[in-house]
Amino acid sequence: MKHLFFKFCFIVFCLLGINIFVQADDSSMTSAQLLQNTIDQAQADYSQWCSNCHGQDGLGVGEFPKLYNCFRCKNEKELIQYIQAKMPHGHKQDCVDECAKSTAFHILNTIAAQPAAQRIAKKVTIQRLNKNQYNHTVQDLFSTNLRPADDFPSDDHGYGFDRIGDVLSISPVQFELYLRSAQMLSDELFQSLNVQSVDKLVKSQQFKSTTGKDMGDYFNLWSNGEVSTKFYVVTPGAYNVTIIASSSKGGDEEAKMAYTLNDQSLNYEEVEADKIKPYQKKFQFKKGMQKIGVEFLNDFYDEKTKQDRNLFVQSIQIQGPIINNELKEKAEGFIFCDTYDSDITCLTGIIQNFASKVWRRNIQPEEVGLLIGLFNQFDENTKKEEALKEVFNAVLVSPNFIFRLESLPTKDNQFLSHYEIASRLSYFIWDSNPDEILMNLAKNNQLHDVNVIKQQVKRMLLDDKSQRMVTSFAGQWLFFNAMDEHDVNMALFPKYNFSISQDLKQETSILFRDFMLSDQPFSNILSNNYTYLNDNLKQYYGIKTSENTLSATDEKNSKFEKVFLNNTPERFGLLSQGSILTTTSHANRTSVVKRGKWVLSNLLCQTPPPPPPAVEGDLAELSDSLTLKQKMKIHASDPVCQSCHVTMDAIGFAFEHYDAIGLYRQTDNGLDIDSSGELGFRQSFDDAQQLSDIIKKDPRFNECVIEKLYTFATNSGVSVNDAFFLKEISKQFNVNKNSWLELMQIIATSDGFLKHSPSQDMFSNQLSQTVH
Repeated sequence: MKHLFFKFCFIVFCLLGINIFVQADDSSMTSAQLLQNTIDQAQADYSQWCSNCHGQDGLGVGEFPKLYNCFRCKNEKELIQYIQAKMPHGHKQDCVDECAKSTAFHILNTIAAQPAAQRIAKKVTIQRLNKNQYNHTVQDLFSTNLRPADDFPSDDHGYGFDRIGDVLSISPVQFELYLRSAQMLSDELFQSLNVQSVDKLVKSQQFKSTTGKDMGDYFNLWSNGEVSTKFYVVTPGAYNVTIIASSSKGGDEEAKMAYTLNDQSLNYEEVEADKIKPYQKKFQFKKGMQKIGVEFLNDFYDEKTKQDRNLFVQSIQIQGPIINNELKEKAEGFIFCDTYDSDITCLTGIIQNFASKVWRRNIQPEEVGLLIGLFNQFDENTKKEEALKEVFNAVLVSPNFIFRLESLPTKDNQFLSHYEIASRLSYFIWDSNPDEILMNLAKNNQLHDVNVIKQQVKRMLLDDKSQRMVTSFAGQWLFFNAMDEHDVNMALFPKYNFSISQDLKQETSILFRDFMLSDQPFSNILSNNYTYLNDNLKQYYGIKTSENTLSATDEKNSKFEKVFLNNTPERFGLLSQGSILTTTSHANRTSVVKRGKWVLSNLLCQTPPPPPPAVEGDLAELSDSLTLKQKMKIHASDPVCQSCHVTMDAIGFAFEHYDAIGLYRQTDNGLDIDSSGELGFRQSFDDAQQLSDIIKKDPRFNECVIEKLYTFATNSGVSVNDAFFLKEISKQFNVNKNSWLELMQIIATSDGFLKHSPSQDMFSNQLSQTVH
């Protein structure tokens, strides 16, 4: 019994993280007494060495800092090391070993264990809208088809995402592009209100030509040449051009007719012989005179048979501009009265309405006054429409639009304003501005209510716009967006092409969205027995699906079907998807290093160290008769290389049955593949499916998903301030169903998302560098 008692005490103290050696004469003490002695000693050590500067409650004394800002560590070991190296202030290394352990115990189990509301929410750097956010925002605001941000410079990345405020800089060139974009958008808005519809029919007698002859009812192009007409465009935009044409038979080809715009040939169409029919193309016209025509490309005449291929053109009709009705409705909503040049009430209403929607908040009277002053600066000879357009331009190039500005907090854990929370939610889930519902909730001060926020997260997730989150979050986190630029050696892998690359990317995108909308645990994505395929991918993977398919859940991806993989053991979940396996390979072969690093960094948030300098990674000099695994083992036998490869390679070998484009194989260089390996200590596996099962059960997976999504939601790297918020989020997530919706709701209602504080944690950068 005495042996069992000591064993119990030892386990209790190990769990507490305190190394206390029980002496023989303590055998009469109960475990409760030993625990109380530990607590008492920890409190005494803290009082002696820490309380003078930081206070008994950890809230600081005078100008000395709060413990929240000094000792936020992700684990006890880090905290002990910090105390031993840095504390107490002015008496470094006076509290080491058992004293440091005891003090760390007191901080972590009393002060740091206070309710989440007592912890310090960080100050987040203001974030410039990235390219995708800018495009989505103007599309949702104005219903425009323009994508002005496509011409902006590329966005920098931080912590794996292109939305981190600390790295999204702005240059003078970019500001010029913002101004050009504003002018394009405001021009389009006003043009939609002043559209002059055109329907111009030009018959053959009115054509200008380079060859042929007008035959009365049609123009005969009897040799290669062009007929054309000119048209003055008042309102630039998209126009439909319809050609009524036919041809005569000659040779083995149909007549080829090219469209021309201002003497530049565009794509051509084949014109059926002996059949008069319309041929239509959409042209994008600029303002001013435009020359429209058709060109005969393949004249043919056979002297013996008298076969003569000619092109007959009856008429050219120009109709447009093609009206974007949604854009026109938005313009009418912004410019809802036309007396703004003489009625101050009308002008004030237009400016206030436009600026509040664009700036995502209520507009202050002094801001309206400044914009009215800008309007009044234009003289009487300037059209008032131009003056109002300049006001709109000023609103669109303002930092209030380009940046997501948040007010400066005056105290710790201060709620963001209701409008700021509306913006955080909308850019978290939609990558765009708040819609009317969110703006009304903010106006009515309802976005400090966690139940309201949970309802909105669910509503927004079910909206089609949440597909953007699949691209911006999952596409960057899981790296399948890289399919657009990934290089594959087509000579070695002839089955691969651009169409396949986009289908593979779409497969992962649809599967991820399926889990976003599902109530099943998100970790099931690693082992689910279905995927989404179209005919192209079924053939690519070699999967027969006549009896195991369901229609896709997303109508926009109707070509894709839900395919069950019960009879296809090599396909089992996310880690067997072609997009993941391709982007983690080289152009000409697989990469156990890339694949192992991807698992560690993206699924477990355990970033391996960088390779030592001057390390050569070329395997070409090794014998071609070896498998890649054999070559890598030889390479990793070098002591300089071993430290990096021992962990990554052991994971990456799991995927060796999949080649560099994600196709399953049994051999490598004619030799059987050995896909066994291990993850960490004593977690061995035989293949990628067993590895997926291990990762699914590993608590680090859920913690990593939480950290990635929290980083994405707050547009900031994980700092010391965030450590305890993440622990609280993880605790809530693990006691629920672990669904994606629940995780988003937990993050969106956390203090780290809803609140901020006056200053950054003084050690946030240090921890961020350690973690990442």
